[in-house]
Amino acid sequence: MTVTDGTAPYAWTVSAGTLPPGLTLAPASGLLAGTPTTAGSYSFTVRVTDASGLSATQAVTVQIEPLGGLRISVPEQSSLGTILGGESVIAGQLGTVTVTDDRGPAAGSWTATVTITDFTMGAGSATIGRELVSYASGPATASSGSGTFTPRPEVALSAPQVAANWTGSGTNAVSWNPTLRVVVPPERIAGTYTAVVTHSVL
Repeated sequence: MTVTDGTAPYAWTVSAGTLPPGLTLAPASGLLAGTPTTAGSYSFTVRVTDASGLSATQAVTVQIEPLGGLRISVPEQSSLGTILGGESVIAGQLGTVTVTDDRGPAAGSWTATVTITDFTMGAGSATIGRELVSYASGPATASSGSGTFTPRPEVALSAPQVAANWTGSGTNAVSWNPTLRVVVPPERIAGTYTAVVTHSVL
């Protein structure tokens, strides 16, 4: 807030209404500061009084937008390609995985995890077990915010695994493009196999 004319020093107060939760009005400078904690529209009136006792008021409305929270986005579909007879391993990248942390004061560190189902063909007439599948996050392909990204070295997905970590403070966003590697058993039946990879973040 600013004032023109009058005689310094000035005293600032909220004379009507309520400030958004988490914000304060500095009585000596009129600075509105802080970190809002609740989304919504807030209307209030600010009064400034100068050293001579003269005062003026101003109605103010502040719109606080909701935080985005902690969320993860992944490709809807990915293909690892085709394996030919005599080959025993197929590997490919899944596409960009992105974690966005917009939790306000709570934003900072997080851990992403990954799981996979068995690969199956048709109605499950043939399977390739998840224990034959491994995951490696690779390095961050993009990042913003203050912190450190810890990639996941290749690990078997026979059980849920950590996909990646971020350690830091404040709002951040990180992307990576993981590689899935599948060891195909020699007794496999030719066909198209599908599995579901699930990423989550906490």
